[in-house]
Amino acid sequence: MLDRLEFYKELYYKELESKEILATRFTTNVTLVTFLFGGLFFCIKNLNDIKGGWFFYLFLVFGTIAIIANIRILILLCEYLAGREYEFIHSAKTLDDRHTLLKNHYGQYPNSPDQADIQFEQEIINYYISAANHNFHVNDSRIKKMGRAQECIIASVIATLLAISCYIPTFLKEDANVQKVEIYKPSKEKDEQVKEKAKGEPRDSHKKVDNDKETNQLSGDDENVK
Repeated sequence: MLDRLEFYKELYYKELESKEILATRFTTNVTLVTFLFGGLFFCIKNLNDIKGGWFFYLFLVFGTIAIIANIRILILLCEYLAGREYEFIHSAKTLDDRHTLLKNHYGQYPNSPDQADIQFEQEIINYYISAANHNFHVNDSRIKKMGRAQECIIASVIATLLAISCYIPTFLKEDANVQKVEIYKPSKEKDEQVKEKAKGEPRDSHKKVDNDKETNQLSGDDENVK
C-alpha cells in the first residue's frame, strides 16, 4: 500500500504542475489577444479604403464581434489573475522548529519516545492534504476561465480574419494599378531617342541663326554695290 505521506505529497506537486501549465496558457492567450487587437487596429486605421461599399457593412459586423470577443477575453484573463492565491507548504525552517518543539514536549514522557515523530508526520500529511485540496479548487476555477477564454479567442480569430478579408478587393485594386503603371512605362530606347532629339535641337537652332546672319550680310553687300 502506498504510504499516505507520499500519496498526498504527489497530489500536492501535481497541482503545482497544473499551475505552471495554466501560467503558460495565460501567457499564450495574452500574446494572441495582442495580435488580434493589432489586426483590428490595422483595419480601423484603413477604414476609408472600404467606405461606400457593401464590404464596409460586413466589416462593421465582423469587427464588432471581434471587439466584443476581445473584451470578454480581457475580462476572463483579469478574473484569472484576481482569483484565489495558491497555498504552499511551510518553509523548511518552520517545519524543523515545529519538529524540535514536539521533541522537547514529548521528551518529558519516557513512555512515548516516538510520539513526536508520529505527530509530526501526521501534521505534514495534513499540510499536504490542505494545500492540495485548496490548490485543486484554484486550478479548477482557473481552468474553467481559461476554457471560456479559449472559446472567445477562437471566435475572435474567425471574426478578425473575416474582417480583414473585407480589404481583399482594395488589395487587388492596388495590384491592378501597379500593373497598369508598368505596362505604360516608356522603354529605354524611346528615352534615348527623346534625349538625342533634345540634344540635336539646340544645334539646329544655332545653324539657323548663322544662316540668317549670312543672308543679311549678303543683302547688305548688294545694297552697297548699287
